[in-house]
Amino acid sequence: MFSNDAFVTMINATGSALLYSTYLGGSLGDDMGLAVAVDRAHKVYVTGSTNATNFPVTPGAYDTSFNGAIPVITTDAFVTKVPVPVGEVCHRAHGDGHAVDGSGKKETHHFHKKSSKYDPDDKEGDNLRSDDDRGSHFQSTSFTSTAYTITDISQAVTIVGTGVHNGLPVVFTMTAVNYGDVAPGVFNLTLSDGYAFIGRVIDGFIDIE
Repeated sequence: MFSNDAFVTMINATGSALLYSTYLGGSLGDDMGLAVAVDRAHKVYVTGSTNATNFPVTPGAYDTSFNGAIPVITTDAFVTKVPVPVGEVCHRAHGDGHAVDGSGKKETHHFHKKSSKYDPDDKEGDNLRSDDDRGSHFQSTSFTSTAYTITDISQAVTIVGTGVHNGLPVVFTMTAVNYGDVAPGVFNLTLSDGYAFIGRVIDGFIDIE
């Protein structure tokens, strides 16, 4: 009897660091992963074949029983959705481009939130800077909190921190949303001195993972 398992492994963008890895299969047969895909919520979808009579299944799945034949080895296909373990996602956020609000005000923005996992290729520190076409300039001095919201259709990051706006200290809240190819990204910056910019990205990108 064979004893091979499929496996799912996540590495960083350059392949220099392991983020997580796990096995997939039953103990009474041979399991083979043949294709993999990842959605915006970082859930992994694996398809392949198995002749394990105890391949792990979930209640309500389309087919929860092995339909192959032993000892003449035939296999079943499988499709498995594997959520990334809590705390193991390599969260990072980066944006660089131009946005315009409803009144036509334009803003150039750049932000970077370092990876939550060690990544030797992530050399830029946490920072946010923003300039609009009416002379307003903002530069962050520190990030105090960061929250990520990742669904099947969008990725968002909300960063709270302190900074300097036109030479005076302020507290800021920044939210950036990436809708992929579905809609333009959104960049929002609100400062404690009353300044607010809420606009869509017209040129550039927002990358959240």
